[in-house]
Amino acid sequence: MLCCELWCIIDVGKILCGIQVPDKENEQFDQWLMNLGYPFVEETKNPAYADFLGDDDDTEGDEE
Repeated sequence: MLCCELWCIIDVGKILCGIQVPDKENEQFDQWLMNLGYPFVEETKNPAYADFLGDDDDTEGDEE
């Protein structure tokens, strides 16, 4: 058996990537992502996303 026959290469991993896309280019960018063939999840509306980035929109009454 050849050495290379022992290897099974699989794409595995979790990547967090933030990309800003202008509104007018969203559809084109989504199509590009789908054509890549890798699964992805849009997290823009995820509340944890806003907490992670420190979104100031939900800090009512915190003004000094």
